[in-house]
Amino acid sequence: MYSPSSKGSVTTEMDPQERESIERAISAFKDGKMVMVMDRLDRENECDFVIGAHGCTNKDMAFMIRHSTGIVCVVTDKKRLDAFGLHAATPNNTDSNGTNFHVATDYKPTTT
Repeated sequence: MYSPSSKGSVTTEMDPQERESIERAISAFKDGKMVMVMDRLDRENECDFVIGAHGCTNKDMAFMIRHSTGIVCVVTDKKRLDAFGLHAATPNNTDSNGTNFHVATDYKPTTT
């Protein structure tokens, strides 16, 4: 089974059904399809919709917004964040998971 150990490391022994599920998710992701990923129960205990930018459509964005908290996060590097003038949401990140959120933004500067 794929699970965290008591010291935070990860064991990678999986039964065939778990491995097949992960391989199907990776294949779907590569094909531009949306995948739902669940966190560990002892972390955030939530599911996230994940899709690559290469496959994301307006319909996908609308689905994620309607069927979640409405918050869409984007993974990018510091160079891109700096280019858009986006800075860390807090100067001292105390999140126990180390989540590195930056300020919220919209496509149109005059909207919220």
